[in-house]
Amino acid sequence: MKLSVELYTEKPLFIKDESYVEISLRSHGFIIPESRGSDIYKNGFTALSRSRIAGIGRSNSYKTDDRVLGLGTLEARPGKYLELNEGQIDDVYVIFETNILLDPGTIRDMLGIRIVDKWGKAFDIPFARPDIEIYWNERGRFVISITEFVNSKMLIKL
Repeated sequence: MKLSVELYTEKPLFIKDESYVEISLRSHGFIIPESRGSDIYKNGFTALSRSRIAGIGRSNSYKTDDRVLGLGTLEARPGKYLELNEGQIDDVYVIFETNILLDPGTIRDMLGIRIVDKWGKAFDIPFARPDIEIYWNERGRFVISITEFVNSKMLIKL
């Protein structure tokens, strides 16, 4: 199964100077190495609702100069597509670490996961959903199971 996973904002979110998000996928207790991604924001800005702030499989750094004349909104680049085999899709977790938001209550209110299929169709999963479990390993580090969504009929049929 070919897919990409991104972290997005549900509400406008202020991102401070030198903020970062590191994101990866874990299957059966092991990090999938090619899924490691990081986004570093050198300058502060406000991410609008539904803005992508991180994606798997690549590393990017952003600053004010990345915008035309330093104006407009800033959004992270899309996540890289990753091929998951049959053995990996029955146990998939997103792990992310950030200094933008540090506690699970705020994460639940402000963020969500976006799964993008091989045709570019995005499925947004807000963390505010009652069926989403957020595991809080330490301050700023979170683990979320996406197994149910990766194996859903919507993604498998496509």
